[in-house]
Amino acid sequence: MRTRMLLAHLFAGFVVVAAIGCGGGGTGPQATSTGAPATATQRPARKPFDLTSPVTIDFWHSMGGANATALEALVKDFQAREPNIHVNLVYQGGYTDSFNKLVAVGMNSKDAPAVIQLEDVLTQTMTDSKKTVPMQDFVDRDRFDLGKFVPQARDYYTVDGLLRSMPFNVSSPILYYNANAFRAAGLDPANPPTDFDQLARACEKLMVRKGDQVTRHCIATDITSWYFEQFLAKQGALYVNHANGRDGRADAVAFNSPEGLKVMRWWQEGVKSGLILNVGRNPAGPDALLALVNPDGGAAIALQSSANLRSVVDFLEANKGLNIDPATAPLPSPTPGGKGIVLGGASLWIPATGDTPREEAAWKLVSFLSSAEVQAKWHATSGYLPVRFDSLDLQPVQDLYKKYPQFRLLVDEIRQSPNTRATQGALMGPSQQVRDALVSAIEEMLLRGTSPEQALKQAESQANEAIKRYNRAVE
Repeated sequence: MRTRMLLAHLFAGFVVVAAIGCGGGGTGPQATSTGAPATATQRPARKPFDLTSPVTIDFWHSMGGANATALEALVKDFQAREPNIHVNLVYQGGYTDSFNKLVAVGMNSKDAPAVIQLEDVLTQTMTDSKKTVPMQDFVDRDRFDLGKFVPQARDYYTVDGLLRSMPFNVSSPILYYNANAFRAAGLDPANPPTDFDQLARACEKLMVRKGDQVTRHCIATDITSWYFEQFLAKQGALYVNHANGRDGRADAVAFNSPEGLKVMRWWQEGVKSGLILNVGRNPAGPDALLALVNPDGGAAIALQSSANLRSVVDFLEANKGLNIDPATAPLPSPTPGGKGIVLGGASLWIPATGDTPREEAAWKLVSFLSSAEVQAKWHATSGYLPVRFDSLDLQPVQDLYKKYPQFRLLVDEIRQSPNTRATQGALMGPSQQVRDALVSAIEEMLLRGTSPEQALKQAESQANEAIKRYNRAVE
């Protein structure tokens, strides 16, 4: 009963984490002095506008737990700075819920929000709608400097040379592990495994068996396409064709490849051997992490999003009796020396309602939330990375790293990640359908014994059909 209560408390602090695409090959667009892509499409300049009268705007978001509290504090700071702007911060559920509600009310209607937070994989869909104000319009007019932004975050949301939305909450999948379990197994917690081979050797010491039965697994993970996409990027492999949809509209997936097969085989063999604890489909995100505090058949390592890091350290700080020393590490690569991550999370969009005062107030809020000072506070009070490197030298971040060195990993990892087509993320319209196809295939493989080869072929067929349908609808 005590364990179930603890798990329930931990669950309450987690957020829903969205996955993103990945791929490989090529480099991102070069930036100008303002950070705008050198190939930016020429557009009519947005006219200057002075916001002199009070205006109320709605900001739809999908943050929960500690991250919702942190966002509320940032919006309160904004309103203190901009007394003419009142912000209604409205939680709309998960990203998919929020997007569906936006479509239902009409993206350009008077009932649409002035700002909406949407997951990264909706970038192509929102761009194709032609119903948003590109951030590039404001960036060019106000000479807003994007040069200090994390290149992968900035370039993910750049389509056809225009920054479409503003990166805001950036996350990556990481390993959470119990350093005490590493020490007990004779492993150095300061040197976690960096590739699949090292992970297998560490797991032999971390796993606990009773006869032929595994009583503690090595690593807990859920069934999601996000990790598959990340493992592809570690190998520099494409997720969809045409350079991940960056050099032309994607019309087919590319994940049915030797690199993809390597990941699928590792996953299936790991579950069969007991190395991997499969917690199943886990859209809210906590089940793998809960395995760390589960004394009955749990795991020494959990694979999950960095977005949950603040909730995890706060929970364990308040429950020292669990004897868990939390540590974090980058996602291991399928092959030695593999680097690169695809940043997850969400960005901020401004629907093109034609209401100039609302759009201008929305830009003021967006530019505030993406400032160095605010991103430093956001990083320090959530599990998200700052979207700009000049936030790292500010005091809130330095204080955070002194108290919780686990957070430093997040920035170290992105600094070491190359800025390529792989790390900029895949652009395609039916991202959710493609992910669903992969998740179904992984589930068939793990639960019903479908071969990795057949699972990938099945996912490829279903995903390609979804992409064809989408492309026919928008072209």
